[in-house]
Amino acid sequence: MVVSVTRLRVRCWWHIPGLIWYTFASQRQVVRAASKDDLRPILTGVLLTAHAGGLRLVATDRAGNVVRRRGSVRVRVIEKPIRSLKVAPDHSFGMKTAAGNRLVVALVNDLIERAARGGASEESLHRVYARGRAAIRRAGHREISSQRVRRRIDDALDIPLTRAGVEAGYVTSS
Repeated sequence: MVVSVTRLRVRCWWHIPGLIWYTFASQRQVVRAASKDDLRPILTGVLLTAHAGGLRLVATDRAGNVVRRRGSVRVRVIEKPIRSLKVAPDHSFGMKTAAGNRLVVALVNDLIERAARGGASEESLHRVYARGRAAIRRAGHREISSQRVRRRIDDALDIPLTRAGVEAGYVTSS
């Protein structure tokens, strides 16, 4: 049986093993209640729903009167602040020199900081990115224009800018 849960928020990573254990314990109990009649395949399934109180598994037999439930598992995700997603000073973006990487790190972290403060539009972030890229190119780091470097910059900016409600692809477009 394949179980898929979407939009389930987990407070801390160490709650995940307990969530998985309770999910499979509940699944074992509910699957026993599910119908084994292949003539009515709709009754052989198990309904898994995630809601504010946790997970709910429901199964029914042919008569439609057997429902078994396991207690809810309460989980919560506390998202990291956008500023915590800044790149490390020694992060490599594939520039030929360490100085080039430091310039790209400064540009990426500046964009993340502006997005974290809020109120920055996609257009203003795009202008900052274009000016920073031009300055890095003028400093002699021509590899800033390569697809490999641009992909790494996109990867570093994707999650922080998306969480800030900004389209990262537009910000880093030429």
